[in-house]
Amino acid sequence: MKKLLLITVLALVSNISFADDVTDSINKALKSYKNGEYSEAITNLDFAAQLVRQKKSSSLGDYLPAPLSGWKAKDIESQAVGGAMMGGMVSAAREYTKGNSVVNINVMTDSPLLQTMMMFVSNPMMASASGMKVKKISGHNAIIEYKANSKSGNLHVVINGKVLVTVNGSSVALADIEKYAAAVDYKKIESMK
Repeated sequence: MKKLLLITVLALVSNISFADDVTDSINKALKSYKNGEYSEAITNLDFAAQLVRQKKSSSLGDYLPAPLSGWKAKDIESQAVGGAMMGGMVSAAREYTKGNSVVNINVMTDSPLLQTMMMFVSNPMMASASGMKVKKISGHNAIIEYKANSKSGNLHVVINGKVLVTVNGSSVALADIEKYAAAVDYKKIESMK
């Protein structure tokens, strides 16, 4: 009986150690590299990196808020794109609706778009010259583009220079866009690794 238990435990431990696709791919890449199979090493490293991006993107959804009172929310959509496409990015997004009003929140990291937005957020004069307004949202600098005649606009917040939160709205009051922006869990984002 003890022998059977020991064999079962060893089998479970070995399955756990081999169950991680990321480390498996990295180990395969290392083996390929040592054997001079550079293309195979690159493929395995790219695969491991994509798996890590996917894991990171699924965790970004945790920062998106529940729907505000009277609103409905769709399922969270996560996306992880490697550096070869659009410079790469990891994001999670969710759509909220109330009648004809639509608000989308996107939390994005590892994207070249961050640099552009950081210029506007860190330089209010540049934002104003581009027709944007600046405001504090939950203690963070935000830039806002809103067209009252079409009741549509965007609000952008950059957190710690590495995460971009974008709130887009159509057929919606600016106050609702700002409420959704304030409902994002910035404390969790700030502690993100």
